[in-house]
Amino acid sequence: MDFDLLTHELKKAFAQLDVTEKQEAAKAEKLQRKTERAARRKAARRKPVTVKTIQRPPATAMCKDCGKSTNPDPELYFLPVQCLHCQQLSEAIDLGIRSKSCTEFSSVSVVPGGAPGLGKRK
Repeated sequence: MDFDLLTHELKKAFAQLDVTEKQEAAKAEKLQRKTERAARRKAARRKPVTVKTIQRPPATAMCKDCGKSTNPDPELYFLPVQCLHCQQLSEAIDLGIRSKSCTEFSSVSVVPGGAPGLGKRK
């Protein structure tokens, strides 16, 4: 019986040693990965920063409607290119999507009470 107890105690002690050894190996591996990562970051900082080039519109482009050569807008180069004549024609056509003229307010009146539909607050 004493032999079984001794064997059991030895197994427990060696199991604890194995766990400690695995933990220390994991710590060493983590420290190595940390130093490698720091070295990569340091090397990445040394590289010159490349400036992203802005896409420039072509000097001349073809009108999408009539095909005439025209200059595109430098700020809104991603919009379809239209010549002045086609722009004026498209502005003259009212599709009902937007108003033809700008809506301006001549006066504003303030009504006492709460928000619309909520009634007067007391």
